[in-house]
Amino acid sequence: RSGMNYRKFFWLLMPTLLLAVAALPGCSGNQAAEQFTMPPMPVEQALVAEGTVTDRFDAVGTVEAIDAITVVAEVDALVRELPFHEGGTIQKGMTIAQLDDAQLQAELARAEAIRDQKKLTYDRIKSLADRGAIAPQEFDDATAALKISEAELGMIRARLAKTKIIAPFTGTAGSRRVSPGAFVRIGAPITDLTQLDELKVTFAAPERFYPLLRVQSSVSVSTTAFPGQDFTGTIEVIEPIVDKANRSVRIIAHIRNTERKLRPGMSANVSAVLSTRDHALLVPDEAIF
Repeated sequence: RSGMNYRKFFWLLMPTLLLAVAALPGCSGNQAAEQFTMPPMPVEQALVAEGTVTDRFDAVGTVEAIDAITVVAEVDALVRELPFHEGGTIQKGMTIAQLDDAQLQAELARAEAIRDQKKLTYDRIKSLADRGAIAPQEFDDATAALKISEAELGMIRARLAKTKIIAPFTGTAGSRRVSPGAFVRIGAPITDLTQLDELKVTFAAPERFYPLLRVQSSVSVSTTAFPGQDFTGTIEVIEPIVDKANRSVRIIAHIRNTERKLRPGMSANVSAVLSTRDHALLVPDEAIF
């Protein structure tokens, strides 16, 4: 009960205390506000630095192969050998496939024999024509026959060369589409060959950036397959025509892929350099805010 009486006495006494404080000289609300002083503001300082500022724009592109082919048969023949490893490296000039050439070898020998015969006939008639012993028509016929035999020989040699498929560039082989012993027709796929050491990235830039785009400008490429890792390259092609459908220009950049981490078909986040300013004054971002 004594505690209750004390609290009751305190609340009864509070209005009297407030009136007494208000009646004190020099303690009005306005005067108290005027006497209050704000504490000093904490400040962080940094020196203005001089450096290089690079303007960039970001885009989404696609990784593609610069050199990629599907190796096909150019003659109807039996597959005799496939001397390459699936997924392995094939050097330029190496044999990818050897097709059966027995029939063409026989045709070649026959064509060479005919050519040799026509050549002997031509030489004999030419010597007679030089002495005026035969009519000019006979010499013309011998000349034409020799040229025809040489042309037929060249055609057979060309067909024979197609039975041995040679790698036109160094690349990585795909899977085998056929097996040794299979008969292939003209145009039948045998394998794929892709050059992976250097790739290209195709992306688009808005038309407003067209005046700022430059060939050999640097680009930085990243993929979701390798987060946190950037691949550098340069712009090699800027299409001269702006796409009227989306008002953008197509750009092709080449990037080195020495570790062969990137693969054609991957998506790519591209950051391309538009301009570079040297001796620019740099301040912290917080100062701008």
